[in-house]
Amino acid sequence: MAAPRRLATGLRPLAVLAEDLNADGLADLAVANMGTGKPAPTGLEAIAAGDWSDSSSVAVLLATKRGGFAAPRHLVA
Repeated sequence: MAAPRRLATGLRPLAVLAEDLNADGLADLAVANMGTGKPAPTGLEAIAAGDWSDSSSVAVLLATKRGGFAAPRHLVA
């Protein structure tokens, strides 16, 4: 058995789903993340800076044919 590997999914993972999300026959991961609990900046400056620090999100990790996962794609809720 291989050693465990940590995957970057988000600061506060809440739930995980293993499912073939892109119909390639491999099990991908979708991880639901809660907001960070920090006050989020507001206004156009925060939006322009891409600061979504308190947003909940879903991290999607697509499986690779080499047995790992691609870098996560974060979808902000």
